[in-house]
Amino acid sequence: MATIKITTNLTDDDINVSYKNNVLGYKTDIDNTKLSINQNIGTQRKVIDYFTDFQTIHPITYGTSALSANTLYCYPFFVTERVNVADVRFRVTVTGTVGKFILAGIYKSGDKGTYGDRYVPHELLVDLGQFSTTIGDKSNPFSSGTLYLEPNELYWFAVINNETTSATIRTCSSADSIVKYPAGLTNSPSGLCNHMNTALTYPIDGAMPLICPTMTNKVTTTANIGVLFFKLY
Repeated sequence: MATIKITTNLTDDDINVSYKNNVLGYKTDIDNTKLSINQNIGTQRKVIDYFTDFQTIHPITYGTSALSANTLYCYPFFVTERVNVADVRFRVTVTGTVGKFILAGIYKSGDKGTYGDRYVPHELLVDLGQFSTTIGDKSNPFSSGTLYLEPNELYWFAVINNETTSATIRTCSSADSIVKYPAGLTNSPSGLCNHMNTALTYPIDGAMPLICPTMTNKVTTTANIGVLFFKLY
């Protein structure tokens, strides 16, 4: 007779499963295999122990782009299931000036009250921190249950720097982006918008604004977009 034992740790939705088949005379143990529950559709997947992004069509070739100082850039992305974030990072690809910084965060969408602008960066979801503009990954780990991303929500990866001229980060071409505004629909922006930016003096307190300033520039031509990478529980 085959027996299956399942024990559930309710604090992090991980499941440890052990299986024993007495009839066939062999034992297969998969204890400590971690599975996460998709709380929307009830499926299971292994914990992602590598970094991925939610902005691009894979496979792609990543590039770099110089971001002007004192300009807030916002790049859209979404997830297709509820995810429990373990780590978030982006990469500075060229070392900048000593004593200069780059600030990053994630905004949720909101309605600024004008046609075509119902899904623009609005309320700060999480401030990812202030980092030096030295070359390398800029990382922010999270304890399980601290940061969730939800489906049916448009998020924005936002960055601003106070370099002398610009800070250079890892990007990809907007041609490889999975998020674009539709063209030709009633009350939609003209052209395909792959990201937004606006002039903004670098915050003297080193913190992202709680409410995103109104974006004055919607980029509808092919351009490079900053890429944010995630590791999930």
